[in-house]
Amino acid sequence: MSVALAQNDTAAIEHLLATQADALPPASRIDAAHALRDIRLAQSYAFAAQEKAPHDDELHLRLATDMLASANSVIARDTAFTRGVLKGREKTFAVNLWNSPRLRLSAELGVVHQTSQDASAFPGVPGVERQAGLAALLRHERGETELSVAQRRAVAQFNSLRLAHTERWAEGVESSFSLTRHERASETIPLALGGHRDRVSASLTYAFSKREYLRAESWWSDYHTQAGQALGTGRGFNYELGHRLRIEYPDLSLRYTGALQNYNPVALADTMASRFTTDGSIPPGSFFLPQDFKLQGLNLGIGNSVRDSYSRALRPYADVGRSYNTLSGNGYNWVAGAVGSVFGQDSLSIYLSRSRGASGINIEVREFGLRYQYFFDRF
Repeated sequence: MSVALAQNDTAAIEHLLATQADALPPASRIDAAHALRDIRLAQSYAFAAQEKAPHDDELHLRLATDMLASANSVIARDTAFTRGVLKGREKTFAVNLWNSPRLRLSAELGVVHQTSQDASAFPGVPGVERQAGLAALLRHERGETELSVAQRRAVAQFNSLRLAHTERWAEGVESSFSLTRHERASETIPLALGGHRDRVSASLTYAFSKREYLRAESWWSDYHTQAGQALGTGRGFNYELGHRLRIEYPDLSLRYTGALQNYNPVALADTMASRFTTDGSIPPGSFFLPQDFKLQGLNLGIGNSVRDSYSRALRPYADVGRSYNTLSGNGYNWVAGAVGSVFGQDSLSIYLSRSRGASGINIEVREFGLRYQYFFDRF
């Protein structure tokens, strides 16, 4: 079975699992079910093994991971943020329902209350933004595909569309592709408030081993005001080289990241964009788009494996880094938080973060967030 798993020989794995399942260690049975993309079978094996060894932390981690992979849930988030002169609070509520082991349907509602801390320098901030969306995720043999639609009400009302696809080509080799229409753009504050973007991106991740990996992404974007006026285009290339010094929690990782981004703004925006200028004049496209820049950074992460996973015990995590931006110079970023369960079939996470110099504009970003997820079985 170890040889079959290493060679990704699905025919041999299926034969051994059908004829020799009782002779295999629990971990091998679970890994075999994963190799065959049978999540339900992996859950059954993990649950049976945990019943026989209730204090085995490794089996519990496998069980939690497998169960959450197809668990129905409701999620509530509350985030207080300060981004330069912009201050606000964002709340979202989402429901995820698995109609089958392969198909998940989701719905999400969100509202943002925000204001400018210096209206004389940056006026026209929409006090309330609302968004509602629906999504469908389909798992297939070598990955998954997700289609989502949403409606956002900010300076104007508009609809957005996103298609994303992930493919596993071999052990440790994975690619992803996404195509979006009128999605939220976060490159600058004016763009986040009064614009949107169409974006095409493709990425490739290659794991040299369980400890080392390389991830690269290329993207192209077309930017508009929310009234539809073109603001310009942008393109970029991002990469990340990582080394896991320790795999088990508290895992320890070191990451080197880089970005090259170029923008081509238009001469003038539209009259809707004039609400963000102090004299009411129509701003140029460069008011919304950042300048070209290059970025390099080094990050150290501790316990990051629990950030988006389940933990029955309270487990802290942290990530800290330094960066250099050709526009803004030296920068920094850090986040500290904890994840744990309150009642058993739920997950509560809390975090505090702060950063500067991560994009083409030199502003400080601070966030304090809470996330609560409750898991349930419809049947």
